[in-house]
Amino acid sequence: MFKRVCVLLWALSLPGLCFAAKPIELPTPLGEQLPVEIIEAQQEIGVAVPATAQNMGMQFGLIGALIGSAVQNSQVKKAEEAVVPLRDLLVGYPFNQKMQEALRAKLVSDGISPNPQVTVMPSAWEAHDAQQKAQLPPVALVLTPSYTVDNQFTQLTVLVHAQFVERSVKSNGKIKVVPRLTRDYSYQFPMSGARSPEPIQDWVALGAPGLAAVVDRGIQQAVDMLVNDFTAESRAAWNAKVKAEAVNLSGMRYSGVPVRQGEGWSWLRIGRGHMQTLLGLEPLLAGAPLPAAFAPAAAPTMVAAENVAGETPAEAVATGAADATAPTPTAEPAPQAAPDAAPATTPADAAPASAPVGG
Repeated sequence: MFKRVCVLLWALSLPGLCFAAKPIELPTPLGEQLPVEIIEAQQEIGVAVPATAQNMGMQFGLIGALIGSAVQNSQVKKAEEAVVPLRDLLVGYPFNQKMQEALRAKLVSDGISPNPQVTVMPSAWEAHDAQQKAQLPPVALVLTPSYTVDNQFTQLTVLVHAQFVERSVKSNGKIKVVPRLTRDYSYQFPMSGARSPEPIQDWVALGAPGLAAVVDRGIQQAVDMLVNDFTAESRAAWNAKVKAEAVNLSGMRYSGVPVRQGEGWSWLRIGRGHMQTLLGLEPLLAGAPLPAAFAPAAAPTMVAAENVAGETPAEAVATGAADATAPTPTAEPAPQAAPDAAPATTPADAAPASAPVGG
């Protein structure tokens, strides 16, 4: 009996293993005039609540699922109430605008497209509706940016969820979407050091300018990770054998293959092939001033045409933000203690009609 169960589990795991092991083969560039869809998924900073309670409840039948769902909803409600002070500090912060400017400034590249055609979808629902009505191109790079804090206020994350998709109309008229590549580019700021009794206060202490500077830096770094991932060197690493590597930041060891590093920050490649994620880490020290790399810097300007779905293209000037891949090191770095970020292991566990962009 035990042997049959093992064989069954092995057979069920084969499709996932085959998908993960199948080499990623994408054109270079992705398209000469690649359609790029940027989906505005949120208008304010989000709060991430793990679905632990709901998942645990589902293991105990209908009653367990109902209880788990109730606990989960309660946790979400509390988190939404607790994050209000941060949302107040970021009232008016133009996250979507800044993210779109950064993407327009940097998507023009050998690995992605020399002339990307950017369309902004004001919401995920509008993007879904346009797709179902066959109003979107057959091939596109779909980008969904977000910025969140976890419900324990241990870290702030700026993320770009990317999908390179192929669309076709089936015989029944429905749209078939095949993702050729799905990947997250996540830049995280774990809060380290001696934390306040109320962890949110360490973020509130940064003030509106400081908090905005953190998100600004996360935007630039996440976009840089995305663009860098389509260079020839990074493409070669998509299918390479994963090595057991790690980096040390602020006294903590983070597992992953180092891609790029600077003073107090690092990019890591985690997983292999279709299962990969690009993770950036830059621990912050509670109560200390932000590093000099977070200070606003003069940025180049570039002419870009902006087009929100359903509108006529109009010329606009999009200002690209400073390149964050080479941050200025701090003048007097303060000693930092271990961050509370979830991705870390303990020290003992080593380990978005179309218009051209750019000019």
